[in-house]
Formats: sequence, structure tokens, C-alpha cells
Amino acid sequence: MKPTWIIENYTKERSFVELADAVRRIGCPLVEVKDDYCKGLFKDLAPEGKLVLNGSIQMLKIIREDIPYRWTGIKCPNFDAYLCSRYYGHFGELLFNDRYMMMTLSEFSRQRWMVYGVLGKEAKLFVRPDSGEKPFPAQLVDMQDLDEFCRVHSSDMQSLVLISSPKNIWWEGRFVCRQNEIIAHSTYKLKDVRTQCPSVPKEATECCHRVLECGYRPDEVFCVDICGYDGGYALLELNAFASSGLYECDKNRIVERVSEIVSAIP
Repeated sequence: MKPTWIIENYTKERSFVELADAVRRIGCPLVEVKDDYCKGLFKDLAPEGKLVLNGSIQMLKIIREDIPYRWTGIKCPNFDAYLCSRYYGHFGELLFNDRYMMMTLSEFSRQRWMVYGVLGKEAKLFVRPDSGEKPFPAQLVDMQDLDEFCRVHSSDMQSLVLISSPKNIWWEGRFVCRQNEIIAHSTYKLKDVRTQCPSVPKEATECCHRVLECGYRPDEVFCVDICGYDGGYALLELNAFASSGLYECDKNRIVERVSEIVSAIP
């Protein structure tokens, strides 16, 4: 049985259109979400089928309540597996954020002098949420702006954050992976400018293979983001396939391979 793909394209972004076209090309059932997703939209979808999702984190959070537990295949991602606190320890020197601390935002605020003293660069730190559901965007936080940052994110004060020394990134790319296999890849940023093309540096691919060799598997299919910086290439972060943009990745290859993987799951 071919899996059903559910693709959200609320923003009418070209990458999602290409993904939907690739699904139609191989004849898999397709459900496109082109407007705001609301609870209950998929509750009557055949529960014995296999399912592949690709859309926003917000849609995935709601859809978990609609899809019965007996769905098989690649469905809502295991977001706990994308916690920095869960996977950072597996990758060591392959991490871009290799000098870091993890603590609650409230503790960061309380211990700011120590944290900025150890990791700060020109009174700035890189801060991102531990959570793979990304309640707020990663960003640089100047010490003089920390109180305002905490005020804006007051609801997350007891949540873990990752704090690291700032570094300059000149290239970023995404790899769609399964176990030790790279299914597809795309550049998505060059010198801090959104730049999408299907090719990636050879060194970035080699770095991705080293990441996969570490053996951490957050899902059946997942995304590995690699960055290029002055020190070479490193793991920027892991992302769930179900909630990742695919940029200029080969959509035909992705749909064919992911559909094969899902169909083979008992």
C-alpha cells in the first residue's frame, strides 16, 4: 500500500508545490493543506493507512490529536529526540556550538555575569531553546538586552536554553537522511543571505556522513543541518523531516525513497 502524504502549503511556497507534484507523479494519495489547519480536519482519514507528513510545527502539534495511534509510517515526529540536551552528547567535536552551557532561562538571567564571562564574545551570546519544537528563534543576545529578552520570553523562564559562544557562519545546508544514507541535500543560506541551490560542498557532505556514523537516529527519516565556518564544517542542528522545509532538495528522490521506507515498515 502506498503511503498517504499530507503536505501543508499555507504560505504557497514553491518547495511545497514541488513536493506535492512529486507525490502525484508516483501516484501516492495526497492531502494538501492550503489554509489554516484546524482540529478535526483529518479525523476521518483511513486510520489503517501509512502516513507521511510535511508541514509546520504548529500543524503537527494539532494533528497528533486527530491521527489514531494505529497509524504507521512516518507520522508526527518524536520531538523529544530533537532536544539539544538529548542529542548534543552524541556528537562532541562535530558540533558547531561546541562550547556551550545548558540551563533554564531563569538561571541564565541569575548567573549572567558568570555565563557571559566564560562564553561571551563582545558581551554577546548565542541563545536557542533546548526544545525541538522551537518556542522562540535562536538569536544573539547582548548582555545589555538580556532583561528585555527574558521579559519577552517570560513564559519560558523555566525552560532549558542552550547558550554558546558566537561564531560566524558563511554557509548552511540541509541533508535529508535515513540511518547512514543521505537521500537528498540543498544549500539554503550563503553569507547570511537566503540562497537555495541543490548543490552542497563536498566537505559538508563528508561532515554529514560523520554525523550519521555517530548512530543517533531521532526518527526513520530526519534532517541534518550542516554549516560552514572559519573552523571548517560542523553539525548545526537536527530537525524533524515532518516539519522541515526542503528548499532545493530533489523532491522526486525524496518522495520515492521516503515512500519506499514507509511502505516497508511492518
